[in-house]
Amino acid sequence: DDQTLKDLLTEENITQSVYPKWIPEGYTFFESKAFPNDDDPLFIAKYKSESSEKPITVSVTVYSEPEGSWIEKDEGDVAIYVKNDIEHYIMSNNSLLVSAWFIDNMECSIYGEISEADMRMMIDSIYEE
Repeated sequence: DDQTLKDLLTEENITQSVYPKWIPEGYTFFESKAFPNDDDPLFIAKYKSESSEKPITVSVTVYSEPEGSWIEKDEGDVAIYVKNDIEHYIMSNNSLLVSAWFIDNMECSIYGEISEADMRMMIDSIYEE
């Protein structure tokens, strides 16, 4: 199944900008998963690299109504990066950098062993035409 996250979301008539169009150099798309029939449908895309054992994971969870969830994180500061009037929370979790944000009733996140600069570039790319 080599459908990208965009393909999976389009099939479910989700057209908002919620996935990055730019992925750090060296990473390639390798799998996606969709759980469209769950109570809270979940869509995931993963990108792998030879330089990291851990993939970059991009996920979108669709709630029937807007709600928040808890994300485990290390003791440490959470950076808030505002892009497109949306607050993106960036934090570390073990060796991973995590970003999470809400658009309408969707919770979106990116996990990866990447730099904060790369994370911000991925977030920026979500909103590019």
